[in-house]
Amino acid sequence: MCSSDLSMSQLRELYLEGTQIGSQGARIIASGMPDLIRLNLAQNDIDDEGAEAIASMGELQILTLFTNRIEDAGVRAILGGLPNLKKLDLRCISIGPEGNAMLAQKENQGAKVLYYKERL
Repeated sequence: MCSSDLSMSQLRELYLEGTQIGSQGARIIASGMPDLIRLNLAQNDIDDEGAEAIASMGELQILTLFTNRIEDAGVRAILGGLPNLKKLDLRCISIGPEGNAMLAQKENQGAKVLYYKERL
């Protein structure tokens, strides 16, 4: 039986991989479902502005954003705004040396971080 009292703000997990919601969709999710603990928005054309919106979701523990348009500024926002993050998947995004360094530091703090390290 489904409860009609269930609201979107009560969701704890959301998977929207490959739905092309873009950064505008990420902003809507961040404002409407701030208490999510697991979020998969892989392959959604999300850029640094969308990453900044996601960074406001302070309860997130698992975040999947591979194959988006996130760069160093978005990585900085995510790592600075999500203190509870335990797993982060940023494979196939365009990060430079600064982003790689930030992700390596997060990894050294015990979080599981998936990303392509820059080749020297």
